[in-house]
Amino acid sequence: MRKYEKGAGNSGDSVVLAGAARLPSAGKRLLAALWLVVLLFTIGMLAAGWPRYWVYVAAETTPQAWLESVLLVLAAAVAALNAVVASLEKGSSVPSRGFNGKAVGTDPGTYEAERVAQGAHGTERTAQGAYEAEKTAQGADGAGKAPGAPWSRRKGRAGRLADARSAARGRGLSGWIARHAAWGWTITAAAFAWLALDERFALHERLRDRYLKQTGIRLLPWMEAGDWLIPLYAVCGLAAVWALWRLLGRGIAARVFFAAGLVVAFCAVSMDTIDIRSLGKDSERLLQTIEECLETAAMAAFVSAFLSVLTGRLSAWYNKTSIRRDMQD
Repeated sequence: MRKYEKGAGNSGDSVVLAGAARLPSAGKRLLAALWLVVLLFTIGMLAAGWPRYWVYVAAETTPQAWLESVLLVLAAAVAALNAVVASLEKGSSVPSRGFNGKAVGTDPGTYEAERVAQGAHGTERTAQGAYEAEKTAQGADGAGKAPGAPWSRRKGRAGRLADARSAARGRGLSGWIARHAAWGWTITAAAFAWLALDERFALHERLRDRYLKQTGIRLLPWMEAGDWLIPLYAVCGLAAVWALWRLLGRGIAARVFFAAGLVVAFCAVSMDTIDIRSLGKDSERLLQTIEECLETAAMAAFVSAFLSVLTGRLSAWYNKTSIRRDMQD
């Protein structure tokens, strides 16, 4: 007999399988295989050229760069699959009814966010309800005290109502992202596909050397002239971080991998902005090798985050089907 538990967050009327939020065992095996392949490939490239360790890693046309482009293509493909799954979920977003009329859904948090984000009227009602619940929860303790100044009471009520409305708007924005998850994942897939093309054919390096360098403009003192595209990529990525964070859902594994990928990618991008022509040969080779290894780790982390979401959704679908079959039996 399967065990059930109450959904987390504000979805008190939702029922999910116990442990459904955790990464399934199949997903763990996929992630372990992914990281093992990446690690063995990178170590193999370093060992193959030793003591000239940089030969198969540092340049733009090395096998290590090929692995990075493959990881970016894989990230784009998994994001596209998440878009397909999100589109299918949107068609069946209304949860079925289970025991005692309670909802049975794949993602109670998403359902609750969509229920809260019904519109301005629903948001106002949610905010007023939050205030009323807070006022009722004060109990006899508040009733037995002497009333304060009328202005203080009015100000406190207005402040609490404003806080409740702000929280409702935040949940409404999360619900909006949840309702448009298919488009979000599609844009993510397109962005990673572009990065894969850039990595495979060194597009930003070619644009920099052929056109942008002629301007002689440096964004920062240590950067190469005309090297603007990498910082532009970084700014676009940072602008999309919050939306991607919401797209990942509540899975711990997906968010941990995504956060780790952001940190490692920031380090790699920071190193990529350094003008290597100002360094000695040994320092240049070491810097480029470390940078490529960090880029590989960041790309593997993003693939892991997207793969965690996909396997979690597929597992939730299986669990939902199993629940319905049990109820029919």
